[in-house]
Amino acid sequence: MLNKRASKAALLFSPPSVLSLEIMLIIRGIIQVLGIVPARGADASISGIAGISHIVLAVALGFFVRSFKRRITGMGKTTDG
Repeated sequence: MLNKRASKAALLFSPPSVLSLEIMLIIRGIIQVLGIVPARGADASISGIAGISHIVLAVALGFFVRSFKRRITGMGKTTDG
């Protein structure tokens, strides 16, 4: 049961965090290529959203690792009496 919950949590957190990270990467790249100097608040908000996305992605990676670890350690166990 815990294995499925960890997998579902990882799949719940991964796509939105990767999407927001990609959006912030594109926005930051467009700003740099066009030579626009953003206001301090805008610059900080882009960095902040990207940072939060990294944190959420790290949490999702932790759930993936936990799920795989439980699956691997559970493979050697048998249900025979």
